[in-house]
Amino acid sequence: MMMMKIKTIIIIIIIIIIIIIIIIIIIIIIIIIIIIIIIIIIIIIIIIIIIIIIIIIIIIIIIIIIIIIIIIIIIIIMSSSSSSSSSIIFMSIIIIIIIIIIIIIIIIIIIIIIIAIIVIIVIIIIIIVIIVIIVIIVIIVIIVIIVIIVIIVIIVIIIVIIVIIIIIIIIIITIVIIIIIIIIIIIIIIIIIIIIIIIIIIIIIIIIIIIIIIIIIIIIIIIIIIIIIIIIIIIIVIIVIIQITIIIVIIIIIIIIIIIIIIIIIIIIIIIIIIIIILTMEINIRNRNV
Repeated sequence: MMMMKIKTIIIIIIIIIIIIIIIIIIIIIIIIIIIIIIIIIIIIIIIIIIIIIIIIIIIIIIIIIIIIIIIIIIIIIMSSSSSSSSSIIFMSIIIIIIIIIIIIIIIIIIIIIIIAIIVIIVIIIIIIVIIVIIVIIVIIVIIVIIVIIVIIVIIVIIIVIIVIIIIIIIIIITIVIIIIIIIIIIIIIIIIIIIIIIIIIIIIIIIIIIIIIIIIIIIIIIIIIIIIIIIIIIIIVIIVIIQITIIIVIIIIIIIIIIIIIIIIIIIIIIIIIIIIILTMEINIRNRNV
């Protein structure tokens, strides 16, 4: 009977270990599938953004070509219908200014699109980092919980085995005492039995108390380790997010400064072109008057 009980306990331990291993494998497979799906979604988003930007750039180029063709047609019509060179120069100045303004607007739109792409890519990177960190935390917590369950199961099984052994010892002692009862006086035998039972009960109580204290200490140590691991991971996540945020802010500031410099340079170029054109007009008008 005792051998059967021990075999049953060993079979239960093996079954529990197999179940825990299967659960860990299933959890790891699910996490890997989730990560692959997230990566595929992010790649699809990036491809869609790139396609949209290419379409926008093509549309802008087509609009520029159409505007240039319209302006050339207007200049040809004006040059054929009007003989006044001053009016032609004036209309040419207006057309050049319109073209420059259109180019400035297109440059600003392209820069805004580039900033949006950078921001979207950075946000996607942050999401990937956060997802990976969360998955790591979940895996650690699951493993720790499984370890705790295994430890508790093993401890319980050990307690059961100890109790069974103690019961066997009690039975053996009782048999020995019964044999001694035949030889020794009944009163002495009763006293001895009582003393032995008391001692055995005390030993059992002491063993159970020691086992309970060991279990409590193990659980406290495991909980402290889990808390420390979670705190370290949270600190790492906060540091990573702060660093990424600082990098984004620096990139946006640099891009804004570049946009402002480009706009100032374009405005200066426009002013210089207008001044040159006005001076050219005045020279032409004076030559005509002369």
